[in-house]
Amino acid sequence: ARLDTHYLLPLMADLRRLLEERGRSMIVEAECRRLEQLEPAPITFNPDEWVKVKGARALSPISRQVLKELFALREELADRWDSPPFRVMNNPLLVLLAHERPRSPRKLSQVKGFSQRLMRKMGDEVLAAVARAIEAGPLERFPTLPKKDGTAGLSEIEVDLYDRLKRWRKGVADKEGIESSYLLNRHVMSRLAKKRPRSVEELGAVEGVLDWQLERYGDGLARLVAQFEKAVARGEVPRRKPWKRG
Repeated sequence: ARLDTHYLLPLMADLRRLLEERGRSMIVEAECRRLEQLEPAPITFNPDEWVKVKGARALSPISRQVLKELFALREELADRWDSPPFRVMNNPLLVLLAHERPRSPRKLSQVKGFSQRLMRKMGDEVLAAVARAIEAGPLERFPTLPKKDGTAGLSEIEVDLYDRLKRWRKGVADKEGIESSYLLNRHVMSRLAKKRPRSVEELGAVEGVLDWQLERYGDGLARLVAQFEKAVARGEVPRRKPWKRG
């Protein structure tokens, strides 16, 4: 147990020295300040997130409905038993159950991975969920989940600018050998896409833009936005994505 922390202080000193040598101390300090101010978002269950389960999109419409019911049942049981959902039933088992759609205890017991222990513990509830899904009928369309890439709430033109900022960020981050999100996080990029600042002074007024970012990248960001505005004026934005067969 002592070895878990024995080297942390010397390691911290070494890392601080390396950061100072590479001129990146302010990046770490700013990121630490940002994290300190974050209010953790409440953890809420979204029943539509069954669509993110690996294998869900390959299921038939009726099996999708079964998966949706089983996904909600797993969350209910996890809450009731104060257990992580994956310990109630893992994702591959959920998908297999949705594919097999067992309607009787005998058929359920034959599903690979659904043990006798699970039969005793939740067999009746799983069968009831399958029956509810079949009664509800096929689920033809996949649900649309809220975007988490920073573009939620942006207009089509603003998404175009966001994408340009993202490509600029990746190019600079790759060149300097740092993580993209430390260079400019998605929340700040979203605000830049909305505000569309065309000067270093306007950039400095955007919430979350830090002094070191202005000093190092202010001119480049201002040029990028100015070029974007010219493209908008010429009618070149938003750009249409190429059509793909299928």
